[in-house]
Amino acid sequence: MPVEVIYVLCLFLLALLLFALEPIPVDETSFYIMVLLVLAEILTPAEAVRGFGNETLLTLACMFILASGLIRTGVIDAAARQLLLLAPSAPRVALGATLGLATVLSAFVNNTPVVVMFIPLLIAIAKPHGISTSRLLIPLSFLATAGGTCTIIGSSTNLLVNAMMEQTFGMEPLRFFETGGFGLFLVLFVGVYLLVVGPALLPDRPSVVDLVPRSAPAHYVTQIRIGPGFRDLGKPITEVRLRSQALVISHILRGGASFWPPFGDGTVRVGDVWILHGPAQAIGELKEERGIELFPLLEERLSRAHGRESILVELLVPPASGWIGKRISDLRLWSHYRVNVLGVQRRGEHRLREQMEESRLEMGDILLALSPSADLHHLKQEIGFVLLDRIDKSVFRETRRIRAAVIFACVVVGMFLTNPSLHVPWFQSLGFLTVAMTGVAAMLLGGCLTLSEAYGSLDRKVLMLIVGTLALGDAMVKTGAAGVVAEWIIGPLATFGPRGALSGVILLSMALATVISKNAAALCITPVAISIAVQLGVEPRAFIMGVCLGASSSFLMPVSNQTHLMVYSAGQYRTRDFLKVGLPLSIGIWIMGSAIIPWIWPL
Repeated sequence: MPVEVIYVLCLFLLALLLFALEPIPVDETSFYIMVLLVLAEILTPAEAVRGFGNETLLTLACMFILASGLIRTGVIDAAARQLLLLAPSAPRVALGATLGLATVLSAFVNNTPVVVMFIPLLIAIAKPHGISTSRLLIPLSFLATAGGTCTIIGSSTNLLVNAMMEQTFGMEPLRFFETGGFGLFLVLFVGVYLLVVGPALLPDRPSVVDLVPRSAPAHYVTQIRIGPGFRDLGKPITEVRLRSQALVISHILRGGASFWPPFGDGTVRVGDVWILHGPAQAIGELKEERGIELFPLLEERLSRAHGRESILVELLVPPASGWIGKRISDLRLWSHYRVNVLGVQRRGEHRLREQMEESRLEMGDILLALSPSADLHHLKQEIGFVLLDRIDKSVFRETRRIRAAVIFACVVVGMFLTNPSLHVPWFQSLGFLTVAMTGVAAMLLGGCLTLSEAYGSLDRKVLMLIVGTLALGDAMVKTGAAGVVAEWIIGPLATFGPRGALSGVILLSMALATVISKNAAALCITPVAISIAVQLGVEPRAFIMGVCLGASSSFLMPVSNQTHLMVYSAGQYRTRDFLKVGLPLSIGIWIMGSAIIPWIWPL
């Protein structure tokens, strides 16, 4: 085996390992892969960076900007709010319609901002009727993911596979609704599964703010740590009697674990941190309790906020937020909004503010914060987070709403008309990129968003990941490494023929997307899948669709998809919840895809 093939294969395996473990950010890994390919003279510098000029990459960047225009003018928010009118009389109908609308929107708008916008809407509909949000947010993420597969622009995975088809293999690009061949089946399958099987598998778990009464006047929240001198050590938590009976334990943190009422036979332990709520006078009496420690920063701020009604809120850090990478102390929420951060929830673990002071915020983190209710309207204007427990109007450019909706609709129609089979000559000569760029220009000229907002809407990590993995794909094809991997895979599947190889590609894409992001999985598997098809002497398009389906059907782990990470903390989920709901679903999708794809795209 030639040395360059061994070198590229080692880089391929190294990339998979780094994408899975993420000791460094995935975009940084992609950059290093490009550098190593150039240093080894596998690719020239021009070949390594040509992904920056890839039309599909630029189209994806334009779609990020167009989606931002819809959000900032309130188009998605306005559509979602109409469903709130159904909530008082028919909450379950409203919830079903909300999930349906999110699924449809995800076919035309990147599903991450759709999920971000719909999380507080679902909470606002469900909470007054006693419906747990943990029963709704996994379905939201799963359906939005499935909806995104119906068009080429609905899922970044489809666009990225299309980019590799054009740049690396010179193949005919995907048509606008081509992936809808399996996308519609996927939406129906996921919807029916969640409706029939989901209720038995989805958890019923409250959030922290659900446990704090909103109607009680002048309630405060505080944290105490149990010391070795506490009189009730070892007793059941339910038998503890604090000096003030007005204080209620709403939440207990022990290590990285969280406990909610009812506490059952749980006992009091040294080091436990209790989150209590009650009147300011009762909290003040905690100073007289022996064996407990009030957090100094919170004690000082509560005394300064005395007499002001405060409420507990959850703040979700969305993708592309300016907060990502910053420390809590850098946010200056107390000085700007009189908001005190009590703790942070990250991927199912609850951590105190004091434990997170030097940690950098990540996408999907939830800040548990205490906010004066009188100042809450100032907090809502901060665009660096999503206020989870209420659906209130933010600052939108409402006068540009219709204009933004019309522009986006024209972009979707224009992209559809570029389909060669429709024989619309002028649009056919334009292509996706020209239509998308024209839409961005119209958004900017129409005042739907500013240039700085357009720059801020770009997901730079995803774009850099694309460029780096495109370079790796080029190197695998150029050196023949993709063919070597294809031979490894074909060997065990040869007796099953092309259909068996296709089924194996779908399963491999699903498995890889479980441990790394779906986009990285798709970009790594696509050159291998095409090489398998070439060696078997069959049409590669079916194998490409298998990669798109398998990578997009990453329902087993929260880390495999941005939308899963968004709902992971908001719904108080655990990794086992995704495994429990996602495993039977994934097996069903694998069987369905293995049957449907060869039927639509004959081998």
